[in-house]
Amino acid sequence: MNKELYTLIKTYIEENYKVSNISNPDIDFETTYKIIEFLKKNKDDLDKNIQDSINLDNGYMVKIDWLNNFPHSTKEVGYIMPFKEADDILLEYSKGVMADYMFYSVMFNYMQYLELTLKRILSKNNKQISFTHNINDLWNNIKPVIINILTQDEITIIDSIITSIFPINQTSMDFRYKTDKQGKDNIANTYRLDLYVVKIWIDVNDAIIYDIYNT
Repeated sequence: MNKELYTLIKTYIEENYKVSNISNPDIDFETTYKIIEFLKKNKDDLDKNIQDSINLDNGYMVKIDWLNNFPHSTKEVGYIMPFKEADDILLEYSKGVMADYMFYSVMFNYMQYLELTLKRILSKNNKQISFTHNINDLWNNIKPVIINILTQDEITIIDSIITSIFPINQTSMDFRYKTDKQGKDNIANTYRLDLYVVKIWIDVNDAIIYDIYNT
């Protein structure tokens, strides 16, 4: 890897690590502009320099070859849990006015987690997975599958959680895009909920269904 670019990347990581956090995401503009100038100066090797840098291990390297020694279900559940766990981290930086800024990502991640858990349960029980992102539709498809696994009280609790948190915005796409295909806002300016209370209900939901999708 080019030594000059290596030094710039290491500098950026070290400086940003000291000061940056989610609620105050500082950008090291000084180093960033130096990187841009380096890339312009070495444009003939642009692709190589960027590709080489991606493989520079700074402690954040993705290495999932260990999955080769685990069942397929491990990877499948691995697609589910990070959406929830990432939200649990985001919530720590979503207090006060930051909630207005972070809720799109938080709600999208929780809905994605819910969608994947429900589809995982369908798949495990050899049921056809509906081509839909609608949480309520998926939940209604799940009920006949889990009726002999969960108690009626537990099913009723999940039913109430889903319909209470997502009465109108029933797909994660509502939090992914500002408008629908007709140009209408997906999220009205009257939207109100407490993100940490949402986390609590998501945790309650997970406590009930965890053993069903994570086996």
